[in-house]
Amino acid sequence: MIISLLVEQSFSEFFEKWVFQLKQLQQLQQQLLKLSDETRRNEAELRPLVSKATNLHKEYYTVKWAAARDDVLAFFCPIWSSPLENAYSWVTGWKPSMLFQLAESLKTTSWFPCRGSM
Repeated sequence: MIISLLVEQSFSEFFEKWVFQLKQLQQLQQQLLKLSDETRRNEAELRPLVSKATNLHKEYYTVKWAAARDDVLAFFCPIWSSPLENAYSWVTGWKPSMLFQLAESLKTTSWFPCRGSM
């Protein structure tokens, strides 16, 4: 149990730092999109950004794999999920609560016809 908490805390701290770095990269990307076409074509300027983004994602998956290797149950059965959700996730590969998120996202799209137009 203590190991589980340490793994979760360690990964949680890493994830917060990783998300911060990802946001910085996204800001750089937005700045690049604002530049003129000829500036964007300069491959030498883009290489460091691509390298940084690739390394950031590589680091994320390396740390994620290490955390899962240390305590797989703690990593893939988060404490905020109920035991039933964890069981469904392990057996079916998805959580039942995802159905609510799917319904909500479909409700906000124009995919559903308006009831008033029938």
